[in-house]
Amino acid sequence: MYDYSCALFAPDGETPAVGGFVSFSRGGLIPVAADGTFRYDGLDFGTYRIYGYDASRRLRASAENIVLNQYGVDVTRNLTMVGLGSVIGQVLNPNGSPSGNRTVQVQSLNPQFGGFYSDATDANGNYEILNRVAVGAFAVTTGSGSLRGEAVGSVTL
Repeated sequence: MYDYSCALFAPDGETPAVGGFVSFSRGGLIPVAADGTFRYDGLDFGTYRIYGYDASRRLRASAENIVLNQYGVDVTRNLTMVGLGSVIGQVLNPNGSPSGNRTVQVQSLNPQFGGFYSDATDANGNYEILNRVAVGAFAVTTGSGSLRGEAVGSVTL
């Protein structure tokens, strides 16, 4: 059996991920300590993947090919969570007027941590997906019938 310990950090790579969790490919969730560290005791020798989750239990970090094959050899593989940002925009009709009550889909194109999010535009055509879109490219789509629109962008920190 092997004991493993490392740390989970916020997107800046230095701040401990307070309230976060870690899991191994062969185990359950482990809460991280206040300093971001975690420990997993009793792992068998083998190759593992580690997953890092924020306090909301959203997957935000991972590391592959963690090889445990020798007693007394410490393996260090800290995790840094992907940053999250917001996508805020306005949908306009072809004549330039606001397009209210439209469903807007935002797709994060981050290959590891992307996903789909939706919002409805308000009367002024405004929509917002706040602090949920992973760093990287995204695509926005909306429309029904013959009226369709799309846009692309990038979330950066």
